Amino acid sequence: GLLRRTRRRRCLTAMHADAPSAGEAKTRGKAFADGPCLSRLLSLLDLFRAFDADANATASIDVAQLGPLAKTFVTDARKDLEKAVNAHLSVDLTEKKTGVLGLSSEKKKPLTNAHVRKLVEAVETQLAKPGLFDYDTIMQKVVEGCKRVLKDVVGKHVEAVAKDIGDIKVNSIAASGADFMVQYEVSFMASAAEKTISYPNLDSLGEGHVKFVMENYQLGRKCEGRTRRDLYLWCFDRTCHEITHILQGIAEQKDKHGYAMSAEHDASIGAYSLLWAISKDSRLKALFPPGFAAEVLHKTVSDDLWSSAKWSDDVRKEYLKWRESFGLEPPSDKTCEDNVLVSSFCGRISADYFTQDAKEMALIFERVFKNRKGDVYQVKVEPPKAVCRGIDVLV
Repeated sequence: GLLRRTRRRRCLTAMHADAPSAGEAKTRGKAFADGPCLSRLLSLLDLFRAFDADANATASIDVAQLGPLAKTFVTDARKDLEKAVNAHLSVDLTEKKTGVLGLSSEKKKPLTNAHVRKLVEAVETQLAKPGLFDYDTIMQKVVEGCKRVLKDVVGKHVEAVAKDIGDIKVNSIAASGADFMVQYEVSFMASAAEKTISYPNLDSLGEGHVKFVMENYQLGRKCEGRTRRDLYLWCFDRTCHEITHILQGIAEQKDKHGYAMSAEHDASIGAYSLLWAISKDSRLKALFPPGFAAEVLHKTVSDDLWSSAKWSDDVRKEYLKWRESFGLEPPSDKTCEDNVLVSSFCGRISADYFTQDAKEMALIFERVFKNRKGDVYQVKVEPPKAVCRGIDVLV
């Protein structure tokens, strides 16, 4: 939805809370640890697809049948997941036969899909509590990681980026109190002029904003717990999109198309690859436990696939024309005016061009920034088609 890619570039005043007491800090620290753990449990439980299966059948995950991202998640995070299901749900993650995962009760009895449904609902309820995610620290750390990667990858092509990228900062959006502003206050936004990425902290904004996101942008099961948890995941991939918009400003790129569809293309094409790259930063190890980058991307790419599956044939043709022209042949005005469609275009191209290879990611950003100062429509750019493997190979 709109949360993915807002094209309004505004900077709203940050909200500054008073410093917590020692006791409050300790309590808050535990909550911040519980949030990501519960999020991982929800990611695991969703892989059982219990709501789509026979309620009385034994719940299971055939790892061999998972896509690459989901498989990486459950494989790399296996030890963490075993501890989490036991600590939070009082069940065990088992391997009934090679490569087939299940859950069992304390009495070693396999759980059915009906049992897993109840576990999903229990985790969703726990995630509905405010204060489980340290959105502010996450945003700061993700941006710092992006700056370290992009200073080298883009800075080698644009001297101003190498010089000014360190000035980029984050800003928590403050609630204005006006109902018509809610749709903007729950968006991730970039101000190139102020070198600021603004983001929604749902704990600061309040229940009205949570409800708006849930009713308008939430995919799949709609509940407050998933809304708060999804915002946590969006802090990673949305940020990788928005920081590129700021670099476009630093590089003095101009998109004169009324809907800035070249700028949206260029901010999207390397976003998921950048997320993968920063997950390898040793300074962000605490932020990216084993399998976490794959977990975030599996959820995000699955949403992208679901959204793009709803396109009409004409819209699909417009997307392919846009993608194959490196964003220089925009879709129709009708499509550009539909923010949901624009969002799905951006997500889809992020997934189509996703790569774990650092050299391929560098090639993407080279095409975006090398020798592209001024009007971006003046120079034809050859898309790095070898990197475009498509979304279907990921999920």
